[in-house]
Amino acid sequence: MQLRVLSLMAGGRSNGAVATDLGLSRQALDHHLCRLRVALDADSRPALVARAYTLGILHTRVWPPRAAFPPYQG
Repeated sequence: MQLRVLSLMAGGRSNGAVATDLGLSRQALDHHLCRLRVALDADSRPALVARAYTLGILHTRVWPPRAAFPPYQG
């Protein structure tokens, strides 16, 4: 779920649009964003997306943004 959140954010979607696209409540999205900020040590949305690209979590040179590895299916 967090990879999908990152991908949509990197594509410029607002929090409300990301929540709607993924069928999440705003509270659930906020929870995922909080966990992502802690995990990636980022204090804002732009920093979060930049960090994801820097760490190779998101593909570079791909539009729309995609995760660099497939999501966990377990």
